[in-house]
Amino acid sequence: MAGGDSDEIAPIPAGEDLLPPLRIPWDAIAPALRERMRVVVEKPTLARAGVTETFSCRPDLYAWLLDHPDKTSGMWRKLGARCVVIEEVRPDSFSWSDPDHGFVNYKLVHRSDGMRIWFAEGKVKAAALMPATGFQAVLMARYRTGRDGDGDPAVRHQYHLYLKTDGKAAALAAKFLGASAPKLMDQFVGQLQMFFQGLAWLAEDQPARVRGVMRGVVPNELAPVALVFPDP
Repeated sequence: MAGGDSDEIAPIPAGEDLLPPLRIPWDAIAPALRERMRVVVEKPTLARAGVTETFSCRPDLYAWLLDHPDKTSGMWRKLGARCVVIEEVRPDSFSWSDPDHGFVNYKLVHRSDGMRIWFAEGKVKAAALMPATGFQAVLMARYRTGRDGDGDPAVRHQYHLYLKTDGKAAALAAKFLGASAPKLMDQFVGQLQMFFQGLAWLAEDQPARVRGVMRGVVPNELAPVALVFPDP
């Protein structure tokens, strides 16, 4: 199972990250994307890392959510969250668009135990009155499965985002945002981590809250028992 979960999961040591190395396996990336991604990672306009977080959840459910952002977004919207509509264009390829904010196309380009990497391209507005800016981005999600201090299945994760913008519009946006740009990107990476983490944690901690939105979407074998069988 992706992400790995079994009775033999070891505890996650306190105070240690012990995440997969912060290294993109370039040989595993399709040649058609490799050089385009390398430029983004090695010469980014901005690069930020999220906070390392540990949370209780079924690791295989978390991995499934990573692989299905369209379904993850749909479940968040049913819970009342303000989320963009993500569509699956083809297996591992997704997109969203908004007439007021722009569009993004992205592809899951690498999947391995403890790591997911996406490559994104699009054109978005940094602010309401700003022109749309073209960009390319690489997002790396690193995670480790284990057990928390109570012995429950858990995940520790951290995301890294590399962003490269282009054109005069990008220079204007940078001038407009100034010193706030890194902070805004930090917030965005944090939102991405919560996007995938939140549902996995809710399924474990508050199953009654998400039972209705997950049933029929998340495979039964990945869901906690409390999601599959209603409360008596």
